[in-house]
Amino acid sequence: MIYIHELKALNPKSAEIESVPIIREIKQKTRLPVSEEHMLSDFARFMVKDSDIKSMEKAAELIPLAMQEILDFSKASQNAEQINLKRFHTGLQEIDEHLKVNVEFAKMIFSWQFPAMGEIAELVNKTRSLKTKEDKVRFNSEISTIFKTVLRNKQFNLLFWDMVHEAQIQRAKEMMQAVEEGTLFHIEVDEFTKKTPFSEIRKRLPQEELAMFDSIAAKALEIKRGVDTAYDINTRMIGFAVQLYSYMKWLGGI
Repeated sequence: MIYIHELKALNPKSAEIESVPIIREIKQKTRLPVSEEHMLSDFARFMVKDSDIKSMEKAAELIPLAMQEILDFSKASQNAEQINLKRFHTGLQEIDEHLKVNVEFAKMIFSWQFPAMGEIAELVNKTRSLKTKEDKVRFNSEISTIFKTVLRNKQFNLLFWDMVHEAQIQRAKEMMQAVEEGTLFHIEVDEFTKKTPFSEIRKRLPQEELAMFDSIAAKALEIKRGVDTAYDINTRMIGFAVQLYSYMKWLGGI
């Protein structure tokens, strides 16, 4: 999308702006009546994939293991930076809560999306034939149900606060920065002043502590991948809603 860059940015006004170039593209490539196959092709880029769910589930499974390893590392290491370990643990706990909600949401969308394409094609095709007030009320109810499914609420904005959003993306980035820079270990003053790379700092650390750290780092990488996937799904649902909004706007249904 061109104008919507945060999950909170979706609203009727931003969708209106976003829809202008989309409507031009729809006009060029769409002939009425549309087929279910056409809608499948046009909405394919927004759909949840099985690999998305697997990535998130893998991350969710690793989070409690990583949290326990953090606690074990904190007790066993003589070189650990306890404040950073606590921050890392808290970040994992926050991500865990939001990621679980995202997994369930993605599973629901995965089951719903393909059957929904036939219904969406039918709604698009009937848009210009609405004559009576009753027809329009029924149509609005049907199209609102589609928007409610992908946006998780009756309003034209994504209900995202309990799912992965920008805050969890930042937590995951901070965790990866911590493992890449080695700040889960205490950094000596001269190492900090000289900006000594962690690859050099590792040489003074005990192998048993490094092994524990490396296990945490590997899990953190997989967790970040799952978090990124969850966020991408949420942005795709916004894209789905804007695409459908653009069809309705083009045909006068909105």
